[in-house]
Parts: sequence; structure tokens; C-alpha cells
Amino acid sequence: MDQVWKISMQTWRVLKREAEQCWPNEACGLLVTTLDQEIACGNVRWLEAISVENRATGARLSSWYEIDPRDWMRIERDADTSGRRVVGVWHSHPNGDPIPSRADGEHAFPGLVYLILGMAQRESGEALAGSEARWVEGLSGIKPGGRVTGHGAWVYHEGHGAGRFEPVACELESQDDSR
Repeated sequence: MDQVWKISMQTWRVLKREAEQCWPNEACGLLVTTLDQEIACGNVRWLEAISVENRATGARLSSWYEIDPRDWMRIERDADTSGRRVVGVWHSHPNGDPIPSRADGEHAFPGLVYLILGMAQRESGEALAGSEARWVEGLSGIKPGGRVTGHGAWVYHEGHGAGRFEPVACELESQDDSR
């Protein structure tokens, strides 16, 4: 059975708020999950998002994120001491859709989950890709929105800088979900 990643509504609200407050710049952070939960829940894993400051500078802020290695190490240590582990990275695309960019692929690490919040919308105001985001080609009539309009999740495979992203299931908590 395929892995399913879940995000609580509380975590989703934090992610959206962070991305919208950082707009027009990229927001970023790490994703962690509880080790006990992985065993108890089988193929379903709940994600917690931890925000960090985007260390990119200048014009790169709107199209790139950079996580300080010291922040990453601190979060790894905190996770280890509390029975959790870092499983991925989250970031926003302030003027784009929730699919990996070329730059994302050039700097991705194999095996990590990449959760991307898209903030573009169609000229009609319709959300781009929505929560069922998949690889999208040939989109036209796109404008920056300043609001999160969708999300997509991928796992990166086959080596640093030369691999590929594959979509993975990432669902928002529903009324029926219990942890």
C-alpha cells in the first residue's frame, strides 16, 4: 500500500498563514513525523511543519528558499530527543503553482518529502491545481495571488541534482480523521 501523508487543519492553517505573511517571498521549513505514530498507523503518517527563516537574499527571496544548516541541525536534534524525525521540507511558490521547479530539483535530497504551497491563480480567480495538484503543463492566464490556492507533495528520487520528483498522497485532515 502506498504511503499517505496527512496534515492536521491546525498545521495547514499555520502553513497558509506563514506563506501568506511571507508573500511575495518564499516561506520555508521542515516536516517532521512521530516515530511511534509511524508504527501504529502503518501507511498513514501525520506531518508537523516547523517554519524557519528563509536565508535567501535579495531578488532570490521571491523564487528560492534557503534553510540555514544550523536551523536544520537544531530541528533534527529536537526531533530526535522527542521521538520524531525530519522527513521533508515545505516551501511556498509565491507566484507559481504547487509543483517542483527546476531549482527545487537541483537542490533536493533523495527520499525526502517536499510539500509545496502554490499561490498562483487563474485570471478567473479559480485556484490553480487545488489540493489534488499534479504535474501541470501548458498553463496560461496565471497571475500571482498572495493567497495559498493549493498544495502538492512529492518524494525526490535518484541522487542529488539529477533525479526526479514523484507525486505522493498528501491529504488535509477531515472531520472523520482521528489520531
